Amino acid sequence: MFISQDRKWLYQISVIDYLQTFDRGKKMEVLAKRVFKNVDPTRLSAVPSDPYGNRFVEFMKNSVFEKPLEA
Repeated sequence: MFISQDRKWLYQISVIDYLQTFDRGKKMEVLAKRVFKNVDPTRLSAVPSDPYGNRFVEFMKNSVFEKPLEA
């Protein structure tokens, strides 16, 4: 949990799909979206765990948590 600097807000972050496995069904989902919908594979939510984890961490660093001020 994270408390805002003014101590008025409490933030809790959860990951809801950590139990999801990237199985044959997910691979077929990716293939179908790429072939039939021409979706950019980097924009899909159904990706293997390593790229998903990297994308999640980058999002959290760049969009959720405040970057420290540089002196």
